[in-house]
Amino acid sequence: EALTAAAAGEPDLTPAVAQTGEDGGRLARSSFAILRALEDKTFRGAFSAGPSSPWDNLVPELQRPYVLVWPREVYHIATALIAAGDPDAGLRALHNLVGLQAEDGSWPISAGISGGTHWRGLALDQLALPILLAWRLGVADRLDFDPYPTLIRPAAIKILETGPATEFDRWDQAARLSPSSVGVAVAGLLVAAEFARDAHEPAASDHMEAVADYWNSQIETWCYSKPRAAYVTVDAAGQHSLGVEFLDLVRYGLRSPVDPKVIASLDAVDAVLKVETPHGPAWKRYEGDRYGDGEDGRPWDGDGLGRGWPMLTAERAAYGVTAGLVSSRLVRAVEQFGGSIGVLPEQVWDGPDVAGWGLSHGGPTSSAAPYGAAHAQYLKLLAAIAQGQSPDLIEPVQRRYAERDCTQAPVIWSHRNLVSRIPQGRQFRVQLPRQAGVWFSVDGGITARLATSIDTSLGFWTVDLPLELPAPGTRLEWTIDYGDTREEVTYAVEVDSLPGMPNHLPTR
Repeated sequence: EALTAAAAGEPDLTPAVAQTGEDGGRLARSSFAILRALEDKTFRGAFSAGPSSPWDNLVPELQRPYVLVWPREVYHIATALIAAGDPDAGLRALHNLVGLQAEDGSWPISAGISGGTHWRGLALDQLALPILLAWRLGVADRLDFDPYPTLIRPAAIKILETGPATEFDRWDQAARLSPSSVGVAVAGLLVAAEFARDAHEPAASDHMEAVADYWNSQIETWCYSKPRAAYVTVDAAGQHSLGVEFLDLVRYGLRSPVDPKVIASLDAVDAVLKVETPHGPAWKRYEGDRYGDGEDGRPWDGDGLGRGWPMLTAERAAYGVTAGLVSSRLVRAVEQFGGSIGVLPEQVWDGPDVAGWGLSHGGPTSSAAPYGAAHAQYLKLLAAIAQGQSPDLIEPVQRRYAERDCTQAPVIWSHRNLVSRIPQGRQFRVQLPRQAGVWFSVDGGITARLATSIDTSLGFWTVDLPLELPAPGTRLEWTIDYGDTREEVTYAVEVDSLPGMPNHLPTR
């Protein structure tokens, strides 16, 4: 593939990226060629996650083909190629995502190469990452169409309608609240707000920014466990799981790499999920992961133990770059995980050698290989080292949350986010599915005032209730009148004297 591309005059790997690794550029060149080979040659822009079906040669009845299009994987592959010298590949990927987008603004969890839904479901990050890809191409001056009306606006509307809870998290596991999913959605809304402002839609831009600020201010309330001193993912039953995906908060610019909660979470993750191999460290995805070879080395058969992922070693090294530390040891570890042929597996064996299953400590398991996301994260790591910052960093996000105090962001109530308590002095906004009036009272219904809704032009109407600093303990009650119908429910929140955000959790 690399020789064919070169002969056709296609873009070559950026020299700065090729020269940054510890192996003379061998894995960088291999990764660049592999990622370009993952693009279908008939359906251009359709990048598959990988060319294999892990463990299918050992357990054929459990085939999980990776020759499918995941919008999340497409984002990482496309942005890696942009950073490595092939921005046109990223543009083709964006065009393909436009074709895969449903009428409601969403994407399937995975799709076939030629289109169509393979796995249905909603993942909040997969709604936002295509928006970020469009922004990245705009920064690179490679957009050849306006993505706002056709891709960004519908996706942002779906985020507002769906979030902050998510059906599936970054790992396509059932989840309720994930620091990665919420963080990526916040970044997507802020980017969408910039596009909306350029499209002269100020009401839409204002509401996207307000929701982004609110969700961002709630991430620690929702996803930081004080007993564990770490960011966690919360499932539908309210159970907490420690994982590595919180680093997306740093990756996209929502949190500083030296934020105390980030540092504490790194310590917690290293104590539980870090594994050492002869090549260097790797990290498991999350507590209780059952996707991987069994304890005795038997192939994954629907159950097993999660293993170390080279991709996560690259991500950890990229985090180090944002913190001002380049770890040659981690770079070398990723390169050695690629073996003599420069192919990164999805997982590596993190136990003693098991000759019967052909497993060696630090060597590949029978998981997917090559794994596109691993090669993408490695190339983006090299680009981060070469440029001094992550190619995933969204500068407007970093500026907004580094320079302003979002702890005073408006509290935004919706039918999917039933806030029960609000801090004194905070603006309180009600998001509605259509035009309505809100009758509200702070004296138990003795007196009531009517507030009318404002059209955001996004299919939502909003009402900012003028609370005028009611005393702590005050109960704000309201009903919603749509003109033709009136909801039979009286909603309420209590005003809290404590600073910060309420400890409610949104429903999915």
